[in-house]
Amino acid sequence: HIQEVSTLRQQLDEAKVTHEQVTSTLQDQVTKLQVAVEEGEKKLMDAEEEHESKLRQQLKSLSEVNSTEDESNFMKIQSLTATIHILEERIENQTDEILALNNDLTLANDQFRTLEGQHSNLSKDNDVLKSNNDQVMKDINELRSENEKLKQEYTD
Repeated sequence: HIQEVSTLRQQLDEAKVTHEQVTSTLQDQVTKLQVAVEEGEKKLMDAEEEHESKLRQQLKSLSEVNSTEDESNFMKIQSLTATIHILEERIENQTDEILALNNDLTLANDQFRTLEGQHSNLSKDNDVLKSNNDQVMKDINELRSENEKLKQEYTD
């Protein structure tokens, strides 16, 4: 019986030593895992911070590019707007000039019609004067002829 107790004690002692060795090994492994997890978490946090930093930098760069493009587009729009205003003024001035020329042309047409009417009246007057002149010439010739006859009769 004592032998069994002694064997059981020896087995118990061996089991305790094995348990302590297993526990120690497990604790070492747990410690190593904890260190590995902490290192992994630190690497992950560093990678996240680096990624966020890169994203912020990219966003800033894009923002600057957009800002530059916006400024460039704004300047182009201002330039085009100024050009449009200049062209509008030119069109307005040319429209005024065209209206003035149109008024001048209307006046010139009215004067031309008036002159045409005067020319027509003068032509009629000229025709009347020619006719009167022809009649006067006939009358003069008749008077000359009569005068010649009278001279002839007087000298006879």
